[in-house]
Amino acid sequence: MSTRGYYHISEPHRIRASSDPERTRLVPVSAVLALILFITVRVIYGVRVCQVLFVGDAGELATASYTSGIAHPPGYPLFTLLGRFFSHLRFSSPTDSFPPGIFDVAFRMNMMSLWLGVLTVVVVYFIVARILKNPFVAFLSAFLFATSTTFLSQSLVGEVYTLNGLITALIIYILLLINEKLTSWRLLLLALMFGLGIAHHTSVLAMAFPVLIFLFFTLASTRVKLTKNVLLGMLLFFIIGLLPYLYLPAASSHDPYQDWENPENIPNFFKLVTRSEYRQIKADIIHSDESLGFTGISKSYGGWLRKSFSRFFVYLGYFGLLIALFSGKRFGLLLGLLYLFMTVPYFIYFRNIPPQELFYLEVYYIPAHIVFSIFLGYIFYSALEKLPKIFKKPSTRFIFAILIFILLFTITMKSFNARVRNYSLRNHTIGSRYAYDVLSQLPENAILISNGDEIFLFWYMQQVAEYRKDIVILETDTLTKTGSWIWASTLRQHPDLIVPEFSKSTQMPENIFLEQLRISNSHRLIYMTGLSPELKPVTSDLKIISDGILYAYGKSSNFKNSPVLDSMLANGLFNAQLDFSIESADPYEFELLNNYVSAYYKYGNFFLGKGQNDPANKMLTRSFILSPDYQ
Repeated sequence: MSTRGYYHISEPHRIRASSDPERTRLVPVSAVLALILFITVRVIYGVRVCQVLFVGDAGELATASYTSGIAHPPGYPLFTLLGRFFSHLRFSSPTDSFPPGIFDVAFRMNMMSLWLGVLTVVVVYFIVARILKNPFVAFLSAFLFATSTTFLSQSLVGEVYTLNGLITALIIYILLLINEKLTSWRLLLLALMFGLGIAHHTSVLAMAFPVLIFLFFTLASTRVKLTKNVLLGMLLFFIIGLLPYLYLPAASSHDPYQDWENPENIPNFFKLVTRSEYRQIKADIIHSDESLGFTGISKSYGGWLRKSFSRFFVYLGYFGLLIALFSGKRFGLLLGLLYLFMTVPYFIYFRNIPPQELFYLEVYYIPAHIVFSIFLGYIFYSALEKLPKIFKKPSTRFIFAILIFILLFTITMKSFNARVRNYSLRNHTIGSRYAYDVLSQLPENAILISNGDEIFLFWYMQQVAEYRKDIVILETDTLTKTGSWIWASTLRQHPDLIVPEFSKSTQMPENIFLEQLRISNSHRLIYMTGLSPELKPVTSDLKIISDGILYAYGKSSNFKNSPVLDSMLANGLFNAQLDFSIESADPYEFELLNNYVSAYYKYGNFFLGKGQNDPANKMLTRSFILSPDYQ
């Protein structure tokens, strides 16, 4: 039996979904505009891409990809496999701010996101061109999406959201093909893309209900009956799309340093892919005293949408939404449903999130921004195709259409200049600078206790750049959880590290555990990246003293000198240029910058008290530049 016969929908039921519409072909103008868009967006992204390691999850994702490790829940196996390929390509970071080669892998991961972002924009272009049969409208819509600040920001760093956007755009394009002509192979391709989407980011499930509704009405209107073979084929292709999940237990079996949840067995595997760790965080959020509520979250989304597209194009986009809904076309209704399910469920699910955690959500709306850019295409099409019809002469209509396009193009370019002309991560080095400064100045064999996502920067430095692997990196949140995967990885790398034995039996307070760790490993000095109430000294002879951009922990007798500060001063690291302002920093950057601000201010006053005015003025000036209100 041929493959075509096995999966093919029987001939009597093969009916075009929209009464045999004109087949859409790639005309030369459309191909030329697609190429121009591709090159333009590649250049815009290329001159802005981050050249080193970015803050947030970028260090952790780069480490997992390069070392064949396990990323944070749900594991992101598809992204990790793609990252594994990209991170081992042979091209280097162009930065000259750090020793050669140290951030090459980070730059490769950033470039992977860049290329995925460019491809997403091109797919959006073809979606709009295929729906509206107007490549100029498609160019404007796709360009606005490409330069929307949310998507642009994710296309410049090694994050997971451009791949999520590409999969979303491909699913919408396949649905458009099904709308034009229902074939079994298009259904199989849809099932495959859904499987791949879930193997990357489970947010693709937000599309499931609208897609099922669309398929139901498509099948009903065309009187198509799916055969058992087609349904089995769709199930098979969906499972093939899920195959990247096999990477997780396979990689974990080799005990990589980054082995999140250790998914070698079925219970741990499901803990990872179902984000059980984050469900507890969600429970904590639900019981938080602070929350924004449904209205607050929806207003925040509106703010992000205006920031991404500008207020003018937001108004136009919602007019385009109305045009799509009232077009009488099934695909317009599908787009409306997709937009609804890509936004409102987040308003409901995260309604109890406190304001300080809100920034996490912005990137979740990238799929909704894709659909919104298609709505912009609808309003542009109406302006170009319908407004000129008020004139009777064809030549007048043509001239008027050209004038409208020039006007829309001019507004688009002005919007681009206003929103993103000066937005660039090319010289964004705060994460890399902080990680390098901290590790390069620590005494040999020290213990560093990090807090939050900044630990990912240190993982990258040790596991990818293989820099200062003598340092023991611990995390505040898992400090006493000695049975966790992160402790297992730490002990594999530092087998001589002594863990307090009785910490394994009861819930020991962090500060008592820390003191026992210090006593058991007296040859290792202990440093912290920040102050934590849980780690306050247990006795009066124990101190936490500022040392450079870190805090040293130990007995008062140990603080006769400040090795980190002395090393930073000797190596001129306090003179490193930090082109940032703490007022414009995101929460990831804020904590890192605040450490520098605090150190500059503290030691500026220290040198001022000793009559050393030159270094005092330098440090106080740096502190003021980074944070004018700090005192």
